Amino acid sequence: MTDKQKKAIKYIENMLEIKYTGNNGHDAWKFIHDNMDRARKCSFFEAHMSMPVFSANLGTDNEPDLDLKRDLSRQLLERDLQHDVSGSEAMANFAENLFLENN
Repeated sequence: MTDKQKKAIKYIENMLEIKYTGNNGHDAWKFIHDNMDRARKCSFFEAHMSMPVFSANLGTDNEPDLDLKRDLSRQLLERDLQHDVSGSEAMANFAENLFLENN
């Protein structure tokens, strides 16, 4: 496996939250070929979102108030992209899910 393939695999694993389990160069090529477009779509959508991934308010209590609502919406967006839902439909679903979670 080449260094370029290793970098691509790490990128895909990070963006799609999946794990590469191949053993050789051909497995690496197939994994990249099957997942790179979806990883790029996910990266594009994340780059154009202006909402925070995580927020915390530290008060006088020892435990912070955590707002992780976007996490579920992101997972649903990734699922849509992995199931070849069109980009515009995946984005509309993502926006709707964010709205529902935050109201």
